[in-house]
Amino acid sequence: MNPFDGQNCQPMGVVDLAKSMERIVGKASIPSAGIHFGRAGFAYLNGCGSIAKDLEEAKYWLELGAVSKDASSIHNLAWMHHNGLGIPADTQRAKQLYQSLIDSTEHAPSVKRLARANIALLDTGAGAPAQAAAPAAVPTATPVAAPVPATVAAPAAPSAAPLASHTSAGPPLVGTAVVPDFDEARQCANARPTMEMARAFARSAIASPGLAKSRCNAVTGSTSGARTQHISCKSMVDFFAIAGHLQMACAPAVKVDYEEARYWFELGDSGDDAVSTHNLAWLYHNGLGVPKNEAKAASLYRKIVDGAAFSPAEKRASQANLALIPPPYQSAIAASAARPVPATPASATMQPSAKPPAVTVAAPDHSAKPRSGRRLALVIGNNRYRNVPALANAVDDATSIANSLRTVGYQVTLRTDITQKDMQAALRTFNGQLQGGDEVLFYFAGHGVQLGAANYLLPVDIAGESEAQVRDDAIQLQRVLDDIAEQKVRFTLAMVDACRDNPFKSSGRAIGGRGLAPTTAATGQMIIFSAGSGQQALDKLGPSDNSRNGLFTRVFLKEMQKPGVSVDRLVRNVRAEVVELARSVGHEQVPAIYDQAIGDFYFR
Repeated sequence: MNPFDGQNCQPMGVVDLAKSMERIVGKASIPSAGIHFGRAGFAYLNGCGSIAKDLEEAKYWLELGAVSKDASSIHNLAWMHHNGLGIPADTQRAKQLYQSLIDSTEHAPSVKRLARANIALLDTGAGAPAQAAAPAAVPTATPVAAPVPATVAAPAAPSAAPLASHTSAGPPLVGTAVVPDFDEARQCANARPTMEMARAFARSAIASPGLAKSRCNAVTGSTSGARTQHISCKSMVDFFAIAGHLQMACAPAVKVDYEEARYWFELGDSGDDAVSTHNLAWLYHNGLGVPKNEAKAASLYRKIVDGAAFSPAEKRASQANLALIPPPYQSAIAASAARPVPATPASATMQPSAKPPAVTVAAPDHSAKPRSGRRLALVIGNNRYRNVPALANAVDDATSIANSLRTVGYQVTLRTDITQKDMQAALRTFNGQLQGGDEVLFYFAGHGVQLGAANYLLPVDIAGESEAQVRDDAIQLQRVLDDIAEQKVRFTLAMVDACRDNPFKSSGRAIGGRGLAPTTAATGQMIIFSAGSGQQALDKLGPSDNSRNGLFTRVFLKEMQKPGVSVDRLVRNVRAEVVELARSVGHEQVPAIYDQAIGDFYFR
């Protein structure tokens, strides 16, 4: 993966910058430092002008970059392990590194596609030639240029067809996208510096949720106040909006990639940027880069139309697109339209993008139907473990979740402090109740452990004398999810608050590790873990914290009370708040989300 933003390797100052950063940050995880480490590693990996190829140096810098979660560093380090370059070939380590990119919420779709492509080669057992060729000028999203099986000429195709397919032969586009009102959005030939700045801001925004909501307010002139003049400045969300627009409308200077555009607009939307939110809605409206989802599009348009912080021009642009969405959303549209929007000068209005081309309105699609399936939930909380440390909050967490679910129409089965036999029976009975079209929620609070790539939920009578015994006596999470999927339910939300410290650690038994391993959601499923891989979920924020619920569950309960918020937005709001609260006490806890849900689902 070329970290030089689509350009040839630039040797001047690359190593000096990396060394300077190393002196400043050491081994700390600093996103801005990771960029420079990744570039130095790439230069040594391939040889770059005056920088001679040196695989040992490459490994050193790429490992530093990987600590800072730099995508090119992680990918290229995996590539070295994959091909045995300067180090013994280790396909398991390579796969772990590629998978970390795929599972991360921090990296763009193009990064994930590359990692998937190389994992596919690992799964086929492809080997690697002994020699690697000199680097070539390749796009940012390509792997290291060398004629070995672990490289690909270009990333895999995005989930939606590029703009070229939306011609007269394809379905008409509905509504208009908005062009960010900055010169950079209209200067396609000079897109590289803007994209580079957006990537740097993205790392900061993801590392510090809430930062995207900050706005710049640059001024120039006399500090005495006699002559103070505001000048134009860009916040990080402006760069996200511009980057998303460039990914849609600047071919061939920037490859059309709607999946990548969605990534940028989601970042902008997290910071309440009107252009990003509108254009994200437009992607869902037309099924570009995402499955077509008019309910989600309507929800995003309404965020602007009903939001107090947005300008009249921004509201009118979204109102116009919202009016093109067919029933059953017309009642919400009418309610919004009933509130008059003040007129503004023509110069303040938002202009539609020149690309995609002129838009025609599609005939209304009346196929959408309101929810008609049942709502069922199985909620389990285990505190009173007999052979491993007991827990304080799990039963309270489960009880609180069960009570909240009942208030929004779920038929809830609540089981607490149950043995392996009772847990298996509860799962069998629950699965026997499910049928096609149901909306299902599974919640578990208690101890969990990862063994290899699998996660296991522990009943209260787990003995844990050996890893083999845990595999036999614990409940494999993937089996629970698979059994639910076999019932052809419409939607499943699985919530697992089991990312506590390794329950077997105090006994001296080396069984599993802290937290849960990344998992895979089936179509129609959304899975959320209370903490990321290898992280510990907090029950308390400190000695003075008197809440009966753990951090993850208390935040989830609060967000559940908000009407009109889709579940996918809700879980991301939960993640952002959990991260912020955990960091306030010096702890790292980032709930992990695995989402393959189709359509929008709401608690209220």
